[in-house]
Parts: sequence; structure tokens; C-alpha cells
Amino acid sequence: GNAYEATQLYIGQMGRLGQAGDAQGGEDLGFRAAGVLLEAGEAACATTVILRALDSMSVRKASVDSAVGDKLIGLLGVYETCGAVDAGAQKLSVAKVACRLAPQHGMLHAVYGKDLQSLGRFAEAAKALARADSPKDYASLLTQWAGQGYQGEQDLFVARAVVHLLAVGKAQQAVELHREMGARSSTPLDHFISCLIQLVELQFAYQVGKEGSSRAFQALLQGYTPSIARDGGLRSLVLTAGQKQFGWVPRASPLQSMLSSFLG
Repeated sequence: GNAYEATQLYIGQMGRLGQAGDAQGGEDLGFRAAGVLLEAGEAACATTVILRALDSMSVRKASVDSAVGDKLIGLLGVYETCGAVDAGAQKLSVAKVACRLAPQHGMLHAVYGKDLQSLGRFAEAAKALARADSPKDYASLLTQWAGQGYQGEQDLFVARAVVHLLAVGKAQQAVELHREMGARSSTPLDHFISCLIQLVELQFAYQVGKEGSSRAFQALLQGYTPSIARDGGLRSLVLTAGQKQFGWVPRASPLQSMLSSFLG
């Protein structure tokens, strides 16, 4: 039949369900309809219906739960086999919107990140894979991305990724990513990252408390200042990670101390 007409009929029925107070039913219909359209090789029409369903969820401020996320993962997989010329681009459009509504659905972010990586959009892929909780995929990206950079900066790719995970409170993922990368130790910055990970693992094993962690971090900060200072963005992440993960409190400058004493 006519795919465009079928798409309009699906969208119309979704709208009627929404007006009747059953927006979720309309969204479910949209996801089922998208599957039918994809099986017919109509990727663009399927994308139109899926995005309408996701827009409905956004309007009612509903995030993508595990059930809806699994439906979307299934649909994204069908894009790869539907045979449409523009299937890849259509899949990417759906994944981008779905990930925005599903900040905690790791598999969606992994699919999106790997597709971005295949297109050479490494910075965007890194953001997605950092949310995916898939250290093997993230390590694969970093290896490929670093291989295209300067030889003397390859350690920065790993350091930024590991420290970013620590800075956003994903310590376990940071440890796993470091392990997947092979626990590099060829530069002073590699040594610093290895020491940070060892400190995290000591925390996990309850062998060092908050005060000990803070002191150890301060010592690492002082010992590896030149390495950390190689990149301003990395330094900022390191300081954030120190506060988030190790309870480190920045020391006041002499001027700050003087003003504090004046102000009582």
C-alpha cells in the first residue's frame, strides 16, 4: 500500500488516542506501527511515527523506562536490516531523541555511541558511551580516536575519559574503563591515572577512609601538577573528581585566607 497514507493514518489514530486521554496507548500504537513500516522497508515513515511517539512522551514529561527502551532497541536493530537507503541516518535521528529522553538507559546510549563512532564523530560518541556503562565499547572508541591524534597526546584521551567518569560519580565505570584500556603506564600522566584508580579501589575495599583519601589525593595533585597542567580541561575535571570522589577540599589562597580573617 501507500506508506505515506498509512503513516498519516497511524499518526491520526495516535492523536485521537491522546485527545481521549490515552496518550500512552497512542505511543504504544506508534511503536508497533513503526515496526510494520520498517518491515516494509519504509525507514523514513517509521522514523516519523517513532518521533511523534517520543514527542508525546516529552510533552507529558515521561522518561523512557526500561520497557520502552527495550522496544526502541528492537526497532533500532530493524533499521539495520530494512534495506532502505537512508536507514542509517534515520536510525541515528531516532537514537539521538531517544537518548535525550532516556539518560539512564545504557544500551540506548551504547547503540547511539557506536553509530556515531562508525561515522567518525568521536567527540559525540564519547559523550554517549560515557553514559552507556559499556567500558569495552568506550575503550574501543578511545583507542581508535587516540590513534588519530598526536603520539604525545594519546595518554590525554584515556585520562580525560577516566577522570570524567570519576567527576560525575561513576567510579566503578572508571575502574572498568581503565582496566579495558590495559592500565597504561608509559607516561607520568598514565602513572597519575593509575594511582587515582588504585585509590578508588582502596576505597571500595574500605582500606582507606575519607580523610585518608583526601590526603592521598592532595599528595597526588602536588606530585603530578606538571602532567595535569598539560590540559586545562583535564585539570578542571581532576579537581572536580577530587571533591566528588575523595572528599578533597581546595586549599584557600593566601588572599582568600586574609579576606576570610578580615570577615571573621
